[in-house]
Amino acid sequence: MLVFWNGKVFPSIEHAFQGVKFAMSGANDDILNELIHCTDAVEVQKMGQKKYFDKCGLKLDINKWSKCSVPLMRHLVKQRILKDEKYRNIIEKYHNRLYHFSRAGKRSLWGGYFSKASGLWEGKNLLGKSMDDEYINTCTNE
Repeated sequence: MLVFWNGKVFPSIEHAFQGVKFAMSGANDDILNELIHCTDAVEVQKMGQKKYFDKCGLKLDINKWSKCSVPLMRHLVKQRILKDEKYRNIIEKYHNRLYHFSRAGKRSLWGGYFSKASGLWEGKNLLGKSMDDEYINTCTNE
């Protein structure tokens, strides 16, 4: 699934998400192209972390990023819902039961996990919520 942002074509939502973070940090085209051509999803996610930014001499304005990251993800999710029937069908099938599992656990912004002790979800699960909300806004009359 190709995602378009500011004249660039990204192979996934994660690529586009990290690409916007790079662009906000003044990354040059070489760094963006390295991201675009990376085929390992875990590596793409790591490229969006502070360690990689430091390695590339990039500085992210955390306050600015914090204000735009959730609306950006929602936009990217909506774009994929509109263009990718298989993705849309998966969201429809599991609507209101979408969870993004994350090793970050209960401190996770985008996901979380089910606690072994309580059986309850821990973490904000903003990715799952974004997928549900954008599905409702785009595909239903709820």
